[in-house]
Amino acid sequence: METDFDRIQAKAKTKDLEGKTLSIERVPVTDAIIVTNLPDNASEDLVKLYFESERKSGGGPVSEVEMNSHRHMAVIHFKNPATVNQVTSRSHKLNDIQITVKPYYECLGDVLDSNEKKNTDCLDSSAMDTSSSIPTFEASPTTRDIPMSVDDTSSKPGASPEDATDFPSMQEIPKAVEETREKVPGVTETVKLARNKLKLLLLSDFAASHPDVEVKIDMEQKEVKLMGENHAVMAAQIHVYETAQNPAEEKVKVSHGIAAFLATEKGRMHLEGSLQENQLKVAFIVEEERVALFALKNEDLEKAKMAMTQCVSESSIPFDADSSDVLKSKEATSLFKNLQEKHLVCIHLGNKRVWVVGPPHDVSAVKNDIGTFISTNTIITVSVDTSEGCTKFLQEYKKEDIARVEREHREQAVRITSRQTGGFSIRGTKDGTRDAKKKIEKLVADVKKASKKITKPGMHKFLTGDTGRALLDVAGRDNQCLIIPDVPSRGRGGPKPLCSHTTRQGKKLVVVHGDITKQTVDVIVNAANDSLRHGGGVAGAIARAGGPQIQADCDAYVRDSGPLRDGEVMTTKGYNLPCKMVVHAVGPQWSRDMSDVEKQTKEDLLKQAVYKSMKEAKDHHSIAIPGISSGIYGYPMDLCAAAILDSVQGFFQSNHTCTLTEVHLIEMDSKKADTFQQEFVKRFGKDKLTIPGHGSTPAGKKGGASSPGAADNTLSGPGGVKILLKQGDITKEQVDVLVNTTGTNLALTGGGVNSAFGRAGGQSLQQQCSNHGQAKPGDVVVTQSAGRLNCSQVYHAVLFGMTEEKPQKKLIHTCLSSTSQSGHRSIAFPAIGTGNMGFRKDDVAESMYDAILGFFHRNHGSSVKDVRIIVFDQPTVKAFEKELKDRQEGRKAHAHVAAVPSSATGRKGTEIYSAVRKPQPGVQEMDMARLTVQVKTGDITAERVDAIVNPTRNDLGLGGGMAKVVSDAAGRGLQVECQQYILVNGNLSNGSVVVTGGHNLPCSKVLHLTSPNDTNQLRGYIKKVLVVAERKNLQSVAFPALGTGGFNVSADKSAFCMLGGIADFVRDSNPASVKEVRITIFQQHMLKDFHSEMDRRAAMNGHSGPNIFKRAFGRIFGLGSADADDPASRPPPAPRPVGNVSFPASNPKELTLVLFGPDQTRIDRAKKEVDNIVMNHCKEEKIQNAAITMLTQQEARMIHTYGEDRDVVVKRGGL
Repeated sequence: METDFDRIQAKAKTKDLEGKTLSIERVPVTDAIIVTNLPDNASEDLVKLYFESERKSGGGPVSEVEMNSHRHMAVIHFKNPATVNQVTSRSHKLNDIQITVKPYYECLGDVLDSNEKKNTDCLDSSAMDTSSSIPTFEASPTTRDIPMSVDDTSSKPGASPEDATDFPSMQEIPKAVEETREKVPGVTETVKLARNKLKLLLLSDFAASHPDVEVKIDMEQKEVKLMGENHAVMAAQIHVYETAQNPAEEKVKVSHGIAAFLATEKGRMHLEGSLQENQLKVAFIVEEERVALFALKNEDLEKAKMAMTQCVSESSIPFDADSSDVLKSKEATSLFKNLQEKHLVCIHLGNKRVWVVGPPHDVSAVKNDIGTFISTNTIITVSVDTSEGCTKFLQEYKKEDIARVEREHREQAVRITSRQTGGFSIRGTKDGTRDAKKKIEKLVADVKKASKKITKPGMHKFLTGDTGRALLDVAGRDNQCLIIPDVPSRGRGGPKPLCSHTTRQGKKLVVVHGDITKQTVDVIVNAANDSLRHGGGVAGAIARAGGPQIQADCDAYVRDSGPLRDGEVMTTKGYNLPCKMVVHAVGPQWSRDMSDVEKQTKEDLLKQAVYKSMKEAKDHHSIAIPGISSGIYGYPMDLCAAAILDSVQGFFQSNHTCTLTEVHLIEMDSKKADTFQQEFVKRFGKDKLTIPGHGSTPAGKKGGASSPGAADNTLSGPGGVKILLKQGDITKEQVDVLVNTTGTNLALTGGGVNSAFGRAGGQSLQQQCSNHGQAKPGDVVVTQSAGRLNCSQVYHAVLFGMTEEKPQKKLIHTCLSSTSQSGHRSIAFPAIGTGNMGFRKDDVAESMYDAILGFFHRNHGSSVKDVRIIVFDQPTVKAFEKELKDRQEGRKAHAHVAAVPSSATGRKGTEIYSAVRKPQPGVQEMDMARLTVQVKTGDITAERVDAIVNPTRNDLGLGGGMAKVVSDAAGRGLQVECQQYILVNGNLSNGSVVVTGGHNLPCSKVLHLTSPNDTNQLRGYIKKVLVVAERKNLQSVAFPALGTGGFNVSADKSAFCMLGGIADFVRDSNPASVKEVRITIFQQHMLKDFHSEMDRRAAMNGHSGPNIFKRAFGRIFGLGSADADDPASRPPPAPRPVGNVSFPASNPKELTLVLFGPDQTRIDRAKKEVDNIVMNHCKEEKIQNAAITMLTQQEARMIHTYGEDRDVVVKRGGL
């Protein structure tokens, strides 16, 4: 709708006024009022407070007050323009004096009230000062001659002639005015202004514009004082308001470093000088990370921004985490101080960079100096690889030489440390590590090495025991040599899968414990720093294993593109690594002192790094990701695992059709790997995970092998090994090692198992075989896993061309030896030779079981506990089932030791006890039928079993003793669950068993046993706990030393009751689920009582103690056997016929000793001392007894087995 203003504005544009076009604008909405008639004592604060009070004045927040105390007036600006109407609609009193309030329009001046009487007064010569009401203009007024006449008199409108006033002549007025001015005293006005507006006054030559006024600008008090005659001061005051009214203003965002620099005195003066050089009248103030610029003209702002950019620059020098100590040193502090004194710069040390701010020329010079300092003093880590034995020798006998190398390079911050797995790490400056490495390599090269085989019976066990090792140490020290047995280290080897889960999209997620540089995947992720300098940790390992080209590629990238930011990635080739590509991902640094917002930002950056890594790998099949940022960057591993898994799942939700199908979350640190596994359990549930070596797949999951029949398909062997017979596809088994049978050309074709491996392993597996070249009959070629295979390694057994009658035995022995030496736990064999090779199926079954059991009879300490035989076709299944059943029922030679016939489990005798084994120092274990019992020291809350047993009070209180230890480790969730149970069910009676979740413990269940303090009932309580575990389908249970501690049961009584209770459970329940029971004892001194009780029970069955063979013969002929749980002796056996028995041939275990020394002469002397040790400690004892002729062949085999268990050779001699 058109208004009057619109019509007037339109006409003004079309009609000129004396050749000029009128410009008509609306009066702007005002945010100000003008207040007049203020009391004499009204201060600025009083006026402001009054008009901010909505109750008193109807006002609101005030943005500015412009006081004119001399004229008793003020202009008040409100933050909200609507406040003006609210205030002007009221009458106001201040200090009981009526004041006048009107809207204030700067463009119009004071607004008169419409009700005021409009009078025209004649000029008064005594009040000629009108400057205060005269507005100022930038343009000069236009003058014109206007003819006019002036009467001698002037009258007021409406007045009578007689009211006219006489005036002096016009010529007399100037003189009168001058006289009046001389009489008027000087005035002082003070105007409060912001600092930036005061600067603008200074820059605008304000004082020069008012020569009649004394101007004092006080920056500290933020005010300008004007002193002079009233009219001059008022003119100057108006000038102040005009200058400060609406300056041109712009806020420019700058970095924290530039803001800090400009906030300093030298930074401020530098920018002010630059602005003056450019003749710019611009003021500025620094506000956090912004610079506010103020000018009289808008065009000056753009010029000021350009000038600021040209005169102030910021640059940084990146450095590795290893260099942080150097940059915090006194030398670096002194360097920074000198550079800041010499140059017009500020230097800031950040987490990963040194920042320099100042004039560009100075910044460039300072940056070069700091860069030179960093490169000269950068701390890096290099490695010298050598064997563990050589490392120990150098530490023992060349310690001073190593220390001397450190001293020679002390100024270069060189530190030399040995690695637990062998070799040395050298840390220091680049020059220092280079020179030190050459010297250490020279020490390594000078070490002489030799080996010596020991074949005497019993010496393997003796020389690897405490006494034998002590004697070897003495022989070594006497000759300045190191002598160590060459035995495989348990727990080492290639990467080992801990668990896996397959998502709905068919993507396989695997947790792996091991070395990422040995993981066979298409892509591995490197936890890199922003400068891509790979010194230590995962990054250093990848760079060393991949070769120097990886670091060279990274250096080239940083040189061309600059450092990476947190959450960013770049890629290189894999080079010498078993992968096609390496993704270098920069994770965030973590601090516990960060705010929640900062922590969320760090989590987002970590997820971004993982997501981008997977995006780089989306056209490949598999990727391995470590715990990014969980090392020196300090990211908590539990949060790290959750964030990584979040990102992995998020990527697959958005990219479910990509080629990438397998993600390995891998960590060398076992605790970190366990944390990944705990996150899997928390997120997917334990029943949805596949655990290698547990012989089962997740509920509801198809594929892999299945049990051939309803009968028990497991055979137990020495050392706790379980041999499982399954039917299915071996390539779908999830174990540490899969065995393939192939030809000498290692071509994965031709049908049968070999072709199945070719299809499942893909081109990557075939390429590894091809890289090996031609193999010989009987060889076992080891490759890493590939494709869809669920293992760490594949053993390719070359059966074709072997001439042995039963070649399976040799191949199986080689495979099991390699698996054990690598520290693996599980292996799966096919039915070797039953396919294209045409071996009889029953012969193969017998050979394979013989070979497997024979290996474990000779190697009780092997790390392998899970052996599987995977058969495919039904005829082969039947042959192996028959062999298994024969051995389970005792119709085969190994059955007596390997498994207890079902008829024996029902008798209360000692037949269920096997010999005691000592797989490692301080640990004893024995078999009770098919159940393995292990006794050791340790922390029960750290046991990786299905359930642990917690002794507690009848109210399930977790406040003391073992219960508190379990509660603290499990977290508050366990206590809450127990309290909820008691609320529903009330207090429990003694010996009750309650099952709860494991919460933060590594086990899935906790079995709470109430008040196990009655020795008469404790044995029954143990059995009751195990019966509950059997019903819950638990496979492994760990007990503490029940009854000890707060329940006042002695250790020997606890041992007797606990082992007796386990035996009762085995005899009476014939368990199918529970396979392993551990007794984990916290107090070392109790261990002896439990070991003694275990030895006693084995001895009752003729398995342990001194003169073992005499005892064995005594038991056979009824000379002292007794039930472990019944003191009554057994009745004598029936008379035996005299026979001619022979003992099986025994092959004593060989032991290789490795000797390290300074020269060959001393090594030879050490060898001779080893010969003397063997000669003095290898004993032969003859047992002469006519009853030996009455031994049966089965009893001879039993005695032979006893000997093999203890590294003793038993032979039949003449009587």
